[in-house]
Amino acid sequence: MTKEETYKAFAETNFIVKQTKDTSIVLKIDETSDDLQTFFPGIETWAFITAWNPLPLVLSLEENRKRNEELENELKNNGLQYNLGLGVSADGNWSEESFFLINCNKETAKELGKKFNQLAIVYGEKKNTNQLLFL
Repeated sequence: MTKEETYKAFAETNFIVKQTKDTSIVLKIDETSDDLQTFFPGIETWAFITAWNPLPLVLSLEENRKRNEELENELKNNGLQYNLGLGVSADGNWSEESFFLINCNKETAKELGKKFNQLAIVYGEKKNTNQLLFL
């Protein structure tokens, strides 16, 4: 897959942030996220990250969940605030359990993505569009 094809796949993905059991927000690449201010007052920056399927590998559900558990422990150990998330392809054929990091700076988010061998992460700042950051 070329970088352009990979970008397109990410750009078509719905990055779902779970606020409550019945409430969620959908983030998209290159779009702003005004709803975040309503659900997360005071949020300035955010990142959407997973430990699933470190490219080019496609792992089992069990292995992916184990990796995400390790990522969640890393978030807790670093005192990072987060909500659960889910990345879902436009056609709904695949999804990856993820984390939405609240007020996480770009460097920390990139370091976490690299540590878990991710190709890219989503990063956002108040009043700016959500960015896909290739690692």
